[in-house]
Amino acid sequence: MDLAELYAQRGMAAAKAVGALGCTRSVPESRAALARLAVYGGLPDEVREAAEYELRRP
Repeated sequence: MDLAELYAQRGMAAAKAVGALGCTRSVPESRAALARLAVYGGLPDEVREAAEYELRRP
């Protein structure tokens, strides 16, 4: 989870990293990482929106 968040923040396969976090969104650490990425200013809008989407999914 930490590595996926770091990859996204560094812009390396950011969409895939957010997708991986979404697959484990039931884990509190993944949800926390998604929440941080959703507001991280260094990401493109579509990646931040994907993180927000993953947080809202049931």
